[in-house]
Amino acid sequence: MKIVIVNGRQSADFIIKVFKKSKHEIICINNNLDDCQYISRENGIDVYNGDAAKDFVLAENNIYDANLFIALSSNDTDNFVACMLAKKVFKVQKVICRVVNPKN
Repeated sequence: MKIVIVNGRQSADFIIKVFKKSKHEIICINNNLDDCQYISRENGIDVYNGDAAKDFVLAENNIYDANLFIALSSNDTDNFVACMLAKKVFKVQKVICRVVNPKN
């Protein structure tokens, strides 16, 4: 299964550890360089530093036809845009969008 995890620090770290046990292909994108280094160091995977709300970032990471896309930013708008791009443009099967503000 091809899984894309966007942003987050502890939540991304936890999710990556769970999916790594099952030998899934994991693509991790984070817009914070410190978080990229932390996640990479803790999990032994490459983490791309970039804004997942930009289509060229998702294209560079080859997320086409991924099975699952998880957006974990604390910004609801960024998560929504990233999820919509993943679903509509890159044909990701399932998307999970973290929502911080219950009014959204």
